[in-house]
Amino acid sequence: MIIDEADVVKRVEEYFFSSKLREIANMRKQGIPVINLGIGSPDSPPHVSVLNAMHESLDNPGAHGYQAYKGNENLLDSMASWYNKFFGLQLIGNEHFLPLNGSKEGISFILHAFINPGDKVLIPNPGYPTYTSAALLHYAEVDYYALRSENYYYPDFDLLEKQITPRTKIIFLNYAHMPTGAPATIEVFDKFVSLAKKYKILLVNDNPYIFLHDKQLSIFAVEGAMDVAIELNSLSKSHNLAGWRVGMAVGAPDYIKLLLKMRSNANSGHFLPIQHAAIEAMNLPDDWYAEQLAIYKRRREIIFPLLRFIDAEFIENQAGMFVWAKIPKQFDSGAALADFILKKAFVFVTEGAVFGSEGEQYFRISLSINDKELSDAAMRIKDLWLKEGYK
Repeated sequence: MIIDEADVVKRVEEYFFSSKLREIANMRKQGIPVINLGIGSPDSPPHVSVLNAMHESLDNPGAHGYQAYKGNENLLDSMASWYNKFFGLQLIGNEHFLPLNGSKEGISFILHAFINPGDKVLIPNPGYPTYTSAALLHYAEVDYYALRSENYYYPDFDLLEKQITPRTKIIFLNYAHMPTGAPATIEVFDKFVSLAKKYKILLVNDNPYIFLHDKQLSIFAVEGAMDVAIELNSLSKSHNLAGWRVGMAVGAPDYIKLLLKMRSNANSGHFLPIQHAAIEAMNLPDDWYAEQLAIYKRRREIIFPLLRFIDAEFIENQAGMFVWAKIPKQFDSGAALADFILKKAFVFVTEGAVFGSEGEQYFRISLSINDKELSDAAMRIKDLWLKEGYK
């Protein structure tokens, strides 16, 4: 390079899954048949009507130009109707919603919009690694609040309150939770909102996994949450549209206006056929959601017996597209377990430390792979345990 990298880039490493996927690709090039249970990218296609909406829109001569930064009115109205149907919220599309290229973009815009150098951000541990990397790239100071199995991966709010300082500006939360599968509850949301009101802190609830749980819940079900919270959502997991990058920020009009200022300077509106497809996706009947729940439930029933077989402790009522478990006693870390399984059984599982220090004794299995491959992976690991004399 002819010039040095910026100092801020030195604060982060390449995203874990970016480098890990290259490693797996190289192994496959060598003829090693790795089964990937690491990434949460849905393996099933979108509903056929969503694809048809995309195809039909491609014939529109006006579909290929720049689109409104805020999305077209029908898309915004569909987002509002979607939130009304599933969360019971009476919101206005043009005022309370901003389309995003996935919720990851929203995390960045929120930090851009509200953080000055030296401000503090509280992040769940374990939690989505992007909260940390994005905060560091926006010159924030990062602190973590622990989520532990003995409290079903909800915060100890007394301890959380003690971590708040005058410089604390944002608390990230993520219920339904990734990676642990802990469900959203109105009681937990209420405690977060009370804390935010008391200390004048912005809450960011990252909510893309909620439709893979039996109960749909938004933080805005709590009275007064609109004053102190922004919610992020996405069609990536709920509608098998991960590569399409359709997400949204939801919040009070003042928050949305500020985020629009960020987005209009950093990006353009979604490709119009994608907007039309997203509208169709949000209007799918209830049986679409029931089918997705059934797929992941069936896959958990493949993985739970494996975890019992290898003596990995886990919480039975977790849901979503991942399974989170404590490592068996033969290993001293999730990294050691993941490395062992990858090298010996050619199955990639994610070490829990990727999600924070509280995950060092844990590992995560993705269910976004077809049933046969998932069963094959489980059998490989069982055979390895028998071969090593662990059973």
